[in-house]
Amino acid sequence: MERELEDLAARGARTLVAGLHRSGEAALVREAFATWFERAGWADQSELLRGPASRLSYSNTRWAGVFLDVLTNSADHEAAGGLAALVGRFSEPAEARRTADRAARVTGRILERDKVVPPPAEKPGAPGEPADRPGVAGDHVDFRQGSFHGPVVGSQHTYVNHPGAALPDPGRWPTPDEIDPVTLGVRPTRRPGGADLARLPAYVERDIDAGLRGWHERDDLLVVTGGPLSGKSRTAWSAAAHAVGHSGRVFAPAPGTDLRGLPEALHGRAGRHVLWLDQLEDHLGEHGLNLGLLGRLSALRVPVVATLRDEVYEEHRFGDGPASKLLARARVARVRSWWSEDELARLAGHRDDDRLADAWEWSDEGVTQFLALGPELEDLWHSSGWSNSRHPYGHLLVRAAVDLARCGVTGGMPDRLLREAASCYGRRRPGGESFQEATAWAATPRHGVAGLLVPVPGPGAGEGEAAAWRPYGSLVAQARRTSAPVRAALWRCALEGTRHDADAHHDVRRTAHAVFAPRAEAGDTEAMHLLGELGADVEDEATALEWFRKAADAGRTDLAARVGELLLGQGKAEQALPYLRAAVADAPHAHVTHLLGRAHLVLAEHWLRTAAESGHEEAQRRLRELTAPQAER
Repeated sequence: MERELEDLAARGARTLVAGLHRSGEAALVREAFATWFERAGWADQSELLRGPASRLSYSNTRWAGVFLDVLTNSADHEAAGGLAALVGRFSEPAEARRTADRAARVTGRILERDKVVPPPAEKPGAPGEPADRPGVAGDHVDFRQGSFHGPVVGSQHTYVNHPGAALPDPGRWPTPDEIDPVTLGVRPTRRPGGADLARLPAYVERDIDAGLRGWHERDDLLVVTGGPLSGKSRTAWSAAAHAVGHSGRVFAPAPGTDLRGLPEALHGRAGRHVLWLDQLEDHLGEHGLNLGLLGRLSALRVPVVATLRDEVYEEHRFGDGPASKLLARARVARVRSWWSEDELARLAGHRDDDRLADAWEWSDEGVTQFLALGPELEDLWHSSGWSNSRHPYGHLLVRAAVDLARCGVTGGMPDRLLREAASCYGRRRPGGESFQEATAWAATPRHGVAGLLVPVPGPGAGEGEAAAWRPYGSLVAQARRTSAPVRAALWRCALEGTRHDADAHHDVRRTAHAVFAPRAEAGDTEAMHLLGELGADVEDEATALEWFRKAADAGRTDLAARVGELLLGQGKAEQALPYLRAAVADAPHAHVTHLLGRAHLVLAEHWLRTAAESGHEEAQRRLRELTAPQAER
């Protein structure tokens, strides 16, 4: 049943996120799902959906994890049926039917598990049934003769047939300024801290934009293609908005909408209009966009803007179907996944926005991929840390990789270093994943782009194997801005683990000094401790003593022994003595008490010699006893 619950949770997530993107229906969707969470006993999610829109997540992965958590742990046996009903209510008909079928199987297994026995089938006129009983609707189930040993789950689904429905009045279509591009298929980008998820940063002009200016005056169909998360929808939307201007109207029908009546609805309408078809493959066919409809729209000077993934474009353009002729007529513009130097220069001019500043810094990841994939990977990582997660070790390894990167480990992280760093967060949950399973899950590419961990090839690694790992850049950028400071234990792990790599070790030391120097100056004793260790790491005794001593003077008695030992080694026994006494009082270990004894001996010899040189006979005798070889005593 676990597989069915995961499938239902995923469909529920897609339905909710799609509903949040529909401006005219978002409030209704939020309230309906909030009520479902409330009935399931998850008040925090209910309050979230009823709260400010800026706090909402638009991530399918995040909501799928929440729904699965509810379905798995809720005591409400009607939760599965209720969620299936919401999918049926707010999703497309085909999706609703698939969900209803799966929900029926899940409900049946729950009933079987809880020993709910359905009533035996009876024919009309069976004993005990009134002869004049009126007929009932076909979806009626009579349980009056049944035996029940647990709660009963039931659900009803209503489907809406979008194709063939009346098209909206073009006069009521929104203008570009009234549209949130996220509702048109542009992926949202999260600000650090999760705020303003649905808001998009400023559009940075791509190289192909110059050639698209005025395209609608020459062409009637623009198809923007590109690879996964290449920014094709955002570029296409820019072209569409320019085609109609601020006062024009935009129609973005749902997939499967019957478009045959569109020319008639637009006939005689003043002003500019544009038809927006994101993922064009969902809008092709007899009732969708075809050559005939495109010709009629062209006669009305209504351009069409569409997007297609590269592989889907090739499939349709060079296939045998009618879409091939349609695409042959189109103006096709391809958006590259990787940005040119000119594009990166334009991006650099927008670094006042944290999201674009991070994308510029991590442009090696691909700018649009970084912006679009980042929120989803972050949600995936957070959900993997939940109590019922199947990837707790994968969660720890990703966290370790991100924190190592924050410590300055910018290159590949070998398995050994990643394992040791993950151990800094405490004991692993017993059982569970192996290291290989955890890294395989974390490195699984999302949307064909990248995973939480990115394999780094190297000498000795076979084809497709990783010699080391690094975290995806957006995770590091987000953690730098929003996460708690890296644990001191992990800094020490980074210093020790990179000792064999001079460049990496230098980077960690430089990063650590930049992080801890201001904190130490502000009185942070742990920062003083780390700076002392940085000095000891390169045998800079003066720096080590300076910071260990400041920390010990500020109350870190656990460092008093190190201060005393360094002072004693410099022949400053009198200065060492109070530190060693404090260390013995705090933890009288053998090594510390030995150091204290040595300090007393050094001082005793010094003062006895001073007295002996003045002619004091007793001091001379004691000094001889103290300094004579063992055999002479």
